[in-house]
Amino acid sequence: MTQLSKMLPACGFVIAVALVGLTSSFKEAPKTNGDDPAYYFEYQSGDPAEPTNWEFTSDGTGCSGAGESCKILLSEDYVNTGTNPVTIDETALPNSELPTVTSSSNLQVPDPSSSVYTQISNQNP
Repeated sequence: MTQLSKMLPACGFVIAVALVGLTSSFKEAPKTNGDDPAYYFEYQSGDPAEPTNWEFTSDGTGCSGAGESCKILLSEDYVNTGTNPVTIDETALPNSELPTVTSSSNLQVPDPSSSVYTQISNQNP
C-alpha cells in the first residue's frame, strides 16, 4: 500500500502531461493573411448565374466590355481545384448558381452584395 501511495503522484503527473500534449495538438491552424490563392473566372456567354458559363483564367487584370461583369474572383471555398481546368464548385453555391442581380442596363450581373465574390471586374450595376 505504501508503494502504491508513492507511485500515485508520479502516475498523475504522467497522465497530466499526456493530456496537455493531446489537447494542444488539436489547436486550430493559424489563418493566412493575403496568402490565399486567387481564382479568376472570365465570363463566356449565356446566363451569368450558370457556373459553367465562366472559364478559369490566371489573368487577374481587368477586362474590357460594356455593361456586363466580365471577370470574377472567388475564394477556394467555391472552386474545384482538383479539376483541370479549375472550375466553379456548383455544390458550394446557393441554389447551385452564382448570385446575380439585374443591372440598371437590364442585364444579369454578379451580385456585389454576395459573399461568394471576392472581386467583380467591369460591373455596370
